Amino acid sequence: MKVHVTKLRITIIIACMLFITTRISCQIKGTFGAKINDESYCCLYLQQSGKYHIDLIFSNNSYTISISDGYYKLEKDTISLIDSFNHNTFKIEVKNDYILNVNYLTIKHGYIWMKNLKLVLDQESTYIPLETTINTIEKERKKNNKENKKIYPIHFGLYKACQWEWCFVLDLQKPNKYIYSIEGMVLSKGTFERKKNELILFDDSLNHKFFFFIKNNLIEEWFIPSNAVLEFSYCLK
Repeated sequence: MKVHVTKLRITIIIACMLFITTRISCQIKGTFGAKINDESYCCLYLQQSGKYHIDLIFSNNSYTISISDGYYKLEKDTISLIDSFNHNTFKIEVKNDYILNVNYLTIKHGYIWMKNLKLVLDQESTYIPLETTINTIEKERKKNNKENKKIYPIHFGLYKACQWEWCFVLDLQKPNKYIYSIEGMVLSKGTFERKKNELILFDDSLNHKFFFFIKNNLIEEWFIPSNAVLEFSYCLK
């Protein structure tokens, strides 16, 4: 009788482990989304290949920003999103609430606007892969540093770049603070420094650096934290 009870317990334990493993492997892939405010929506794409992508979508798909791109892995009850697109990778951590029978994922660490964002399964959104790679950005950095030997000035205040009706604003504040936003929504904030003609933004939430190029009368951003080459012109406050 004891032998049968022991076997039964072992069988139940194995069955539970298989159930949890199967649930994780089945549910961890797909498209997950969350509304941020009336104008914006976040989409996380977890692909079968182990890659992921995050988009920030505005006004019913009228404008999309690629926020992060890379690969993901499971670590107990956490999904670690390892960004491989940017210079120096950073990690976004997502709590895997599916193992608790809750039908959403919760972002625990990421951009400032991502904190505790709950992502639910979303089958309607589609993912368009990025065409640019980290190698492209590195080539542009080397090219910019080679071609621009003259040190250009930067100013405290607002720099603005617009695509259609959507405007990005980079606010450089004394002594070395910045806020990077789109239409009033803060995408990134932290501190900045310059090295020759590079403006380096250090995001406090991500613990990560973003690079901008300082040129004559403008600042140029490359792709992240947006998916386009943006030229920011200085404007008075």
